[in-house]
Amino acid sequence: MTHAVLGEECSKAWTDADVRSSTLDKAFTTLINSYENTASDHDSFASALSADVGDALKLLERSKDESRKKQMAFFAKLVAERDRIYGERLKAKQKYDEECDGVEADRAADDKHADRAAKQMEQQKVEMQNRKNAYLLQIAAANSTKDRFYDEELPSLEDQFQIHHADTMRRMTRLLLHSQALHEGHLESVRRSVANTQAALNAVDPLHDQKLYASFNRRPFSKPEDWAFEPCERYYDTPEVITEPEPKILLQNKLQRARQKIAELIPQIQDKSRTQLWETMMRFGIICWKQAIN
Repeated sequence: MTHAVLGEECSKAWTDADVRSSTLDKAFTTLINSYENTASDHDSFASALSADVGDALKLLERSKDESRKKQMAFFAKLVAERDRIYGERLKAKQKYDEECDGVEADRAADDKHADRAAKQMEQQKVEMQNRKNAYLLQIAAANSTKDRFYDEELPSLEDQFQIHHADTMRRMTRLLLHSQALHEGHLESVRRSVANTQAALNAVDPLHDQKLYASFNRRPFSKPEDWAFEPCERYYDTPEVITEPEPKILLQNKLQRARQKIAELIPQIQDKSRTQLWETMMRFGIICWKQAIN
């Protein structure tokens, strides 16, 4: 920015303080710092999101998966125990049916030894009755297991699922709210940086910077001398205007045409001046209106 502020060939020595006194240099420095600070804020925001939110969400996911595995394992254990009791009932039913078939077979048998047949049948009947009682006990146990599974164990497990799901949702929501707080802080920092940059740009003073530039580029200067009439080396002549009739008429004609051209241009110049004045007034009014609403 040194060349833009003080020029490429200064007429006197300068320091960094002279360059920094320029309002344009201050605005440009503020702008560059704003970009650098914003980039740093972006990096800090990304790191905070990764450390405070991303890693925490991963831990929450692992905790949710582990808890779900434990709950599903417990559910599988409950189902296995229920099915085992149901299987015992089916086995008891099968044994009871077999004993019933045995009683019917003994009753239909044509045994020549009636006493022995009667005794065997009585023993088969007692065994059938024992199997029936065992079957009834297994039915009661199966019904009790069924009622406990559907009325107590399954609802309790479902409540645990719901509680765990609600807890996971609350923890995730807190993490996301924290991410929004980080985002809001990041945006606020960026807004402050942008506001400082806008203030520095609005504070640019061309007149001040022009005076600064001029102070470092003052050099001696004199206006060139006027040109004088130089006669032809091969013809003697004087610097007076020729007033002979023909040259005089030519000059008068040129003067008349110039006056006519000026008369034609004056209305056009006046129209353009009025238009430019109106545009300037409109721009000034818009600037004042923006400053008023800000």
